[in-house]
Amino acid sequence: MKYFTAAVEAALLSGSARDSETLKFDALFWNEMVERSRYVLGQKAGRPMLSAITPR
Repeated sequence: MKYFTAAVEAALLSGSARDSETLKFDALFWNEMVERSRYVLGQKAGRPMLSAITPR
């Protein structure tokens, strides 16, 4: 659940910076947010790898 909330937090932070009439939360966008949540890195390491999400 922590990775999910980290991905949503990243989406809200970066989404506000990218806000426009054509903003879409498509698969490419969510792939980037999951990467920023460090979920895959944590799975490979076998332990949680959470840290603060910062806007890019």
